[in-house]
Amino acid sequence: MLRERLQGIKDPEDRIADLSSLLQLNRITEEVVKLTESLKQDLIILIDRLDEGYEPDTVGIGIVDGILYGTDEVRSALGDHVRAIVFLRDNIFRAVQVEDKDFSRNLESQVLRLHWDPEELFYMVCKRIRAAFKVERESDIKVWNAITANELHGREGFKKCLRLTLYRPRDVIALLNAAIEHARRQRRETLIEEDFDESSKHISVTRFDDLGKEYETVFPGIKQVTVSFANGPAQFSLQDGIKTIRKVLDDPDLDGKALQHLRILGAEEDVVKALYGVGFLGIQDRQSSSWVFSHDGKRPDKVTSSDDVLMIHPCYWNALNLQRDELEPGAAEQIFDEYEITIHSQSAEQRATSLGRLISELTAIPLGTEGAAQFEDWCKRVVEIAFAKELTNVQLHPNQSAVQRRDIVATNQGIDGFWKRIRDDYQTRQVIFEVKNFEEVGIEEYRQVNGYLTREYGNMGFIVCRDKQAGLMKGRELEAFREFYFQGKVILKITATTLTSVLSKLRNPSKIDAGDIALDHQLDVHIRLYSTGQTEASASKKRGRQK
Repeated sequence: MLRERLQGIKDPEDRIADLSSLLQLNRITEEVVKLTESLKQDLIILIDRLDEGYEPDTVGIGIVDGILYGTDEVRSALGDHVRAIVFLRDNIFRAVQVEDKDFSRNLESQVLRLHWDPEELFYMVCKRIRAAFKVERESDIKVWNAITANELHGREGFKKCLRLTLYRPRDVIALLNAAIEHARRQRRETLIEEDFDESSKHISVTRFDDLGKEYETVFPGIKQVTVSFANGPAQFSLQDGIKTIRKVLDDPDLDGKALQHLRILGAEEDVVKALYGVGFLGIQDRQSSSWVFSHDGKRPDKVTSSDDVLMIHPCYWNALNLQRDELEPGAAEQIFDEYEITIHSQSAEQRATSLGRLISELTAIPLGTEGAAQFEDWCKRVVEIAFAKELTNVQLHPNQSAVQRRDIVATNQGIDGFWKRIRDDYQTRQVIFEVKNFEEVGIEEYRQVNGYLTREYGNMGFIVCRDKQAGLMKGRELEAFREFYFQGKVILKITATTLTSVLSKLRNPSKIDAGDIALDHQLDVHIRLYSTGQTEASASKKRGRQK
């Protein structure tokens, strides 16, 4: 119907306005009402798992909100014989609450919030035990005692098991099922503490593995960062957390994609915020003496301070073999989270925001001597991010007291791609970036870089400038490049515009090689075109004449 009837209606607002009449909704509603009345039965419409279809961003929440209103209209239109219930996870519900300005007027009165306390969980578990084991006893306590050993008897024994969970039905069911399976393997009919301990370890390891698998695409390096907290305390200060993350950043075995993403996020404190955003770390709220964990991919509302106390989510304690005290009674109940891990866009948003901030910084740096130091620092940070996979130990003015003072020097690992090419072809082990905070460069700047190209610095260097044009101009850089090219040296001009283009592409974590690809293309153009004395403009005219 949609394909057939919406042909020719291009304006989105007109399409929305005409949908009801084009789809004959009034007629369909009348027919459905007649059908429901003829059934002589009540109908219940259940809508679930919306959180798996939509992320908690503005568009996703708008769609979910529309489904809520649409469901309500269907319920109203179909009369008393139809009930409609939409199940929403807490994070989606809260986002709707914030984004929908008419929430309190239209939806709030129809909301039923589910919260499980120990008594309700105990009642739910005992009901399932009755069904699974055919236990006929009326008392819930007797039902629980029928399948547990003495040390786990009664409500206190049940609460002892609950501390291995986060007071959520799915947690408790998974824990109980795995404990029963462990007891059966031991040929026992009753559950002991060992069964629940083994069960909790298995569940914790599974959830920790899920965290890495689900978030790796939007948070490269999450596995390496989270594993670094293993065998330590469950609770620690922000400063201790920063020290742990710094060790990961300094690890020479950290792969390039992970290193690049962590550098894009910013300082170690920004990595902490990212770990909060995926629910791995929580922050202590001193006013309420509770722990605040993110369960919708959002960053903390407040700015972290140096005296903040962090805690790793209790569901990962066993997997990481953490030294900890059990959560105090009631503390676990205050952690409102969900059992399943879903991918949210926040890590990608944080990455994009950090890169956008770095790109925008360039516009605030004045040209010339006044902004020279700022531009050098900006270039260093870009080099660290854009070429994190292959360039290590990036330093600004490493030989500051020398006569020939190099601006930025980095060690070329030369493992793959462009950087392997220049290490093999030009013997460049130490890479030089000479930074010039002005638009035009000429023979003097090329001579300066050429003077640096000895020994480990090989036969290739880079000039970074603020030129608006990426190509080489006749009467300026072209002749300078050719002079040293025929002496066996290659000096590439890179513009700040090229670097910002690379940063923009790095918003997508899969484009880790965007910087290498850009420089590889630049090198080809220098060798194939500029070395012959042509500019891009003259080459374009020549191709036009040939056509």
